[in-house]
Amino acid sequence: MVLDGRDVRKISADIYHRIRDEGLLSRARFRIYECLYLHGPMTASECFAVLAKEVPRLNWNTRTRFGELRDQGVVYEVRERPCRVTGELVIEWGVTNRLPVPLRREAKTPTRAEIAQAIEAIEKEYEDDPPPEVVERVLGWMKRRFPRRSIVRGGLRQ
Repeated sequence: MVLDGRDVRKISADIYHRIRDEGLLSRARFRIYECLYLHGPMTASECFAVLAKEVPRLNWNTRTRFGELRDQGVVYEVRERPCRVTGELVIEWGVTNRLPVPLRREAKTPTRAEIAQAIEAIEKEYEDDPPPEVVERVLGWMKRRFPRRSIVRGGLRQ
């Protein structure tokens, strides 16, 4: 197949070498990408089986990496087919001819100290006690924004 006057396989090789040489993917993501590039389209379990032979004590979740690589635009879902490892009907993955785009990072969940510091700043702003409606509005926002943190009026639940 020819794309823009160049062979598609040649474009793939150029992209692969650029990703590898410039370190555009994390080590774990690159191992998945490289496995797909070298061995052709395969399922996550098939990829893990290949990598497990090459990397002793493989301890990262390959399935998570596939979604991240898809979000970065360097792999795509080819089709659904029975996996040769599990026998289940699953997604077969292949590489694209694109460079990775950065993943959108989720906002960091603040530490207890950072939340306490924010509460102290509000209390300082209002010197004595902030009006109840301000406290309720801020606590409601914090509970929606940081649902795993225990936030109570007057500070943090320990």
